[in-house]
Amino acid sequence: MLGCTHFPVLKATIAKVAGPGVVLVDSAETTAAAVEQILRERNLLNDGVAEPPRFLATDAPGRFAHLGEIFLGEPIDPGAVTLVDL
Repeated sequence: MLGCTHFPVLKATIAKVAGPGVVLVDSAETTAAAVEQILRERNLLNDGVAEPPRFLATDAPGRFAHLGEIFLGEPIDPGAVTLVDL
């Protein structure tokens, strides 16, 4: 199971090293599907009106934006990242 947020970026490498006899389970995909279902049931799913994405991070916004771009495959404006203290 790919239980860490960093594993999806490494999924192809993990699969190659593990070999064809190992099935990788990506918990993020399962979680996203479950959240989508709940949002649909409660009529809370985004209606398609595009709003700029906002991000909360516990690390420096610039660093988060750089690494987030790797995960999302598109640029993140550091100005859209709010630093939070947990």
